[in-house]
Amino acid sequence: MKETDPKITPDTEISDQSQEKGLKMIGSMTPHKGHTLYQFNTETNVLSVAQFEDASIDIKGNVTNSKVIIQPNSLYFSCLNVKNAMRYIKKINPNVLVINYTK
Repeated sequence: MKETDPKITPDTEISDQSQEKGLKMIGSMTPHKGHTLYQFNTETNVLSVAQFEDASIDIKGNVTNSKVIIQPNSLYFSCLNVKNAMRYIKKINPNVLVINYTK
């Protein structure tokens, strides 16, 4: 019977070549009308309004979509106000006892 796994000797180095630098699309989100996009840091339990990069307008008047500045260990979601955002956090993670809100 043939072996399908390649043989690795102690002198062989395994390198990960998938570490390319650049932009990678993680996902997209369209908030409902009148909602605000919130960011919740899961390590520090801090809730804040998500920060956006400036949108640009070209000569023809076309507006490009604004992009969210992504922070590590953060969740992003849209809610009507802060009270509903805190409710949403407690719904998805009941172990969170204290939520700090910064503007």
